[in-house]
Amino acid sequence: MVDFFGNQFTAHSIPRIASSRGVVRKVVWGIISIVLVVTLGIQIADVLNQFNSFPKQVTVEIQDAGDVNGEVKFPAVTVCNFNVAELSKLQQSEFSNVVNMEEQTETAGRKKRQAQTTGNSGQQEEEKEEEKEEEKEVTEYKGYKKMFDSRSMSYRWCRSEEDCLETLGLEGADPRNFTELLQLSKRTDLSDLRSSFTLTASQINNFGILPQKFIVGCTYDKKACSYRDFYMWQSDSYGNCFTFNSPNLYQVDNGTYTKDDYVRYTSNSGYQ
Repeated sequence: MVDFFGNQFTAHSIPRIASSRGVVRKVVWGIISIVLVVTLGIQIADVLNQFNSFPKQVTVEIQDAGDVNGEVKFPAVTVCNFNVAELSKLQQSEFSNVVNMEEQTETAGRKKRQAQTTGNSGQQEEEKEEEKEEEKEVTEYKGYKKMFDSRSMSYRWCRSEEDCLETLGLEGADPRNFTELLQLSKRTDLSDLRSSFTLTASQINNFGILPQKFIVGCTYDKKACSYRDFYMWQSDSYGNCFTFNSPNLYQVDNGTYTKDDYVRYTSNSGYQ
């Protein structure tokens, strides 16, 4: 309000007093100036009195977000990888012709590099007869309760791969010929192909990054934990994701806070 008044204030009467030639004119402008200054003072005083008359109350209160015992639920922490699948695993699977294909054209080469970074295209994989010991699903720690249902397969918007290709204007293409599909793709981000070929939860589980490679260590409540304390699930966008809850799901609010709880990530190439 003060800034607005200062910007609008001009005081025309003061230069008029100095520039007027006759004495009468100077006196008149002087009287006008005095009257206006007095009026201004009265208005300012009235506004301040009205402002001070309004009731004011400032209350500072700490609300307890926990239950009657003062316990606060520890929020779940989920970490994922930007790559849906590991490139080295795809090179040893039925998708090897995608990641190893030659850059026959500029368009195919550009889209190939994008496909390598997204890792989101593929078809149904045959189940492996044997799994390596290190690739087995991580055992959930004792007392853990699932908070959500795991997906059994990914979403597919068409009845078959051919239906999806026809819907996207790629009819006639061989769904197994990835070089041809990349050349016919009409979108630079490959979204038309990703909507047709989406890795299933089983494929993501097999081709995605493993928790022991992604999570190299963690601490909670000043106690050491490991990748085995994370529940693994599959995401269409980020591949294998890992969720951590405290063993008892609660952190007692005793007025102190643990500030060194953290999850450390590996810095190895391909696992950021």
